[in-house]
Amino acid sequence: MHHKSCSALCQHLKFYHGLYPAKNLRLKCGEQGCFSSFCTYKGFRKHLHSVHSYDRQVETHQAVVKDTHSQEELLSDQPSSSVSISQTPTVTTQKSIVGMCGSIVAHLQASGLSESAVQTIICSVEEVVSDVQSQAREVTLKTSPLIVWSQTFTKEFEYGPLKSRTANSLEGGDLLSNTLNLDSCSNILTTNWVRNYGTEYQVGLFICTAMSNDLPVFNKICHIIIHKQQAFIIGCAANTLYFDEHFHAYRIEEKNNEHVICIDKLTYVRPFDRQYSNESENIYIVPHCYMF
Repeated sequence: MHHKSCSALCQHLKFYHGLYPAKNLRLKCGEQGCFSSFCTYKGFRKHLHSVHSYDRQVETHQAVVKDTHSQEELLSDQPSSSVSISQTPTVTTQKSIVGMCGSIVAHLQASGLSESAVQTIICSVEEVVSDVQSQAREVTLKTSPLIVWSQTFTKEFEYGPLKSRTANSLEGGDLLSNTLNLDSCSNILTTNWVRNYGTEYQVGLFICTAMSNDLPVFNKICHIIIHKQQAFIIGCAANTLYFDEHFHAYRIEEKNNEHVICIDKLTYVRPFDRQYSNESENIYIVPHCYMF
C-alpha cells in the first residue's frame, strides 16, 4: 500500500503496525533505492517531505483534475464572502497546546521521573499533537467552500510566450540534449517565465537545488525549456560563500558550470533574486518577492 501523504502513512504505521514512539523505534523509508532510517516520526516526516516530495500540492492536484462538469457546478455556486461559524471546525490554538504540554511536562518532572522517560513522553505528545493538527487541516480543506473553489481554479502549469531555438544554440545545449534524449540540432521551445503550482520562475532568478555544509547550493536560471508539458531549467552553478547577517542575504559567486534541472524535481521551490538595495559589487541573493 502506497500512501501519498506523510500523515496517512504515519497513522497507518501506528494503528496497523503498532509502531508508536519509543526509545527502540526504528522507521525505515520504503521508497525504492532509499535506505534511510529514523528513530522519530518528526525526522521521518521531514525526510519524506524534503527528499521524496510527499504532501507537495496533493490537495491542489486533486482539485484541478476534477472534470468540467464539476467545475461548472462550482462556478454556478461560488462561495460568499463570509462563512458561517457553524461550518468552520473548531481547532485548538497553538498557544493553548503549548500551555497544556508545558503543564504536563512540569508535572512529570515534579513526579521524579527520569529525564529520558520525560523526553520519551514528550515525543509521544508531539506526535499526537501533530496528528490532531493534520486532521484538523484536512477537515478545514474539505469543509471550507472558499478554499475548495480557489484550489480548483489554480492552474498547475503556465508559461510565457514560446520561442523556437535549436538545442546547440544554447549554453548547456549539449547537456540538455543528453538529458532529454534529443539530437543537438533539434528544435526546442524556450520561454522567459514559467509558473508551476503558483510558483513563478523567471530567467535571471536563482533556484536552490541542494544543501552543502549547511549552506544552500544555488543555480542561476539561464534558460527555461518547455518539453512535453514539463519545464526544464539550464542553470549556471553558483558558489555560496556565507550568509551575511548584516544584509540578511547569501553571498555568492557565479560559475560557468551548467546543469539541467526539472522544475518538478525541485525540493526547495521558492526562487531567489539578487539584492539590489546595497551598492556592493559583490552578489547577494534573497528570497524572491512577487509584487501584485
